[in-house]
Amino acid sequence: MRSMSTSALAAADLVDPRGVALIAAEKLQGSPYAGIKGISCHFREGVLTLRGTAPTCHMKLLAKSISSMVEGVEGIVDRVHVVKPTLESSLETNDERTMYLTGHDPTTKPREGRVQCRTPAN
Repeated sequence: MRSMSTSALAAADLVDPRGVALIAAEKLQGSPYAGIKGISCHFREGVLTLRGTAPTCHMKLLAKSISSMVEGVEGIVDRVHVVKPTLESSLETNDERTMYLTGHDPTTKPREGRVQCRTPAN
């Protein structure tokens, strides 16, 4: 673990650890990416620890990036494991991605006059 300066330690003492962990967790929960919503956060002495799973390395790095922007975080301990998602969770993630990118919920019926395209099932 890296050594923190005296001023960084003093600043870390002024920060509410529960507040920093809560803000970081809220940022992850508020993300449009379902793959990082289940990551938990613990903060102590300027260091935020992330625990949980992510479906890809990209999602894991995204969680670290989002968390590092929280005020008071001087370092991050990464305890996030990349776990290949199941077919069912992949379908949920694809539906959420479609809704995020298009603004359309793919689980609802298409509006009249619109064509809904789906890829054929394997």
